Amino acid sequence: MLQRNFREVILASVVIISLLGLIVFSFVDENSRLVFLDVAKLTIGVYTGYLIPNKS
Repeated sequence: MLQRNFREVILASVVIISLLGLIVFSFVDENSRLVFLDVAKLTIGVYTGYLIPNKS
């Protein structure tokens, strides 16, 4: 159980750092904001998909 909690904390930390970096990059490069938005949506989708329990 402790290993699973540690993995979830690490994954959540990576997601938060990634999203913060994407926000910073979107302010720096205004021409690529839509690309950064797509990557942010992908990151949130992957994290949400990981949190949904498997039925098997």
